[in-house]
Amino acid sequence: MSAPATTTATVSHRQVLEALSGLLLALFVAMLSSTVVSTALPPIIGALNGSQTQYTWVVTATLLTATATTPVWGKLADLFDKKTLVQIAIVIFVVGSVVSGFAQSAGQLIAARAFQGIGVGGAVFLGQYFQIGRGYSPTEAGLLTIPLMAGVLGASIVSGRLITKTGRIKPYIVAGAATLVLGFLALGRIDHETSLVLVGGSMLLVGVGVGMSMQNLVLAVQNTVPLKDIGAASSTIAFFRSLGGTIGVSVLGAVLARRVEDAITRDLAAAGIPAGGAGGGNLNLNVLPDAVQHIVRAAYGDATGHIFVISAAIAVVGVVAALLLKPITLRTSLDLVETPTAV
Repeated sequence: MSAPATTTATVSHRQVLEALSGLLLALFVAMLSSTVVSTALPPIIGALNGSQTQYTWVVTATLLTATATTPVWGKLADLFDKKTLVQIAIVIFVVGSVVSGFAQSAGQLIAARAFQGIGVGGAVFLGQYFQIGRGYSPTEAGLLTIPLMAGVLGASIVSGRLITKTGRIKPYIVAGAATLVLGFLALGRIDHETSLVLVGGSMLLVGVGVGMSMQNLVLAVQNTVPLKDIGAASSTIAFFRSLGGTIGVSVLGAVLARRVEDAITRDLAAAGIPAGGAGGGNLNLNVLPDAVQHIVRAAYGDATGHIFVISAAIAVVGVVAALLLKPITLRTSLDLVETPTAV
């Protein structure tokens, strides 16, 4: 039985650039959710008179729905027109964004972000440390995360070029996972008075670790499955990544809230301020007395370091998993047509 004939559609360079530009614009909008919006969340929750628990749920709601729907999107991409699916996802994301913008309470914002997560596919996080723990504005907090973004960008480009040159993927995943542990350990030393140089250097390490491991893990999977299964395989990676993010945000958010609450209660008592009426659980710091503001900022700044120590311990598991990966090399063929079986 002969193999079926295949047809190859000719696509011009201009058409490729147009399609790529559209996809990059869509990705840019989605990234706004995990950069600009996430950085601005502390004052947003404060303006809505929300609590630390509600702050955690605003992030978790998006991750939960993104996690639950990512495998569905991936499988649909293998079965139906990808362009239509991307357009549907963008519409869902935009509608969720508009509804989020009109939210009048933290509960409404959580619900809108959950709907938004169906389209965005993933999001997250140091915004609270810089704004609540150190007193910087959302704009300043965003600028202070530049070392993290620079590390991700630089490491992704350099490791990508090296993988293209050598064809080997595993060494960069292992190196990235190890660097991530070092970065988390460095961030585990921060408090509300730590030098921004040290914080920036630690974030750079985390960025390098993420840049060398995150996308390369997807690349490793894509080079071990047939092309017809790449959508499902890639979405599976995204699913477990989102699931880990959801669990991480929920658990670490709860740990942060607990440590902050204990620190605020302790320091308010030491200052002779009644804990019940001080409003220490409110993220709208502008309505708090100066003395209480200082106590709340110190509590958030000091508790953040503990979160990263826990993250470093978890990241060690990632290093072990990376070491156990089988050596993977870039595929040398397109693998578009399966070998036919004789009948």
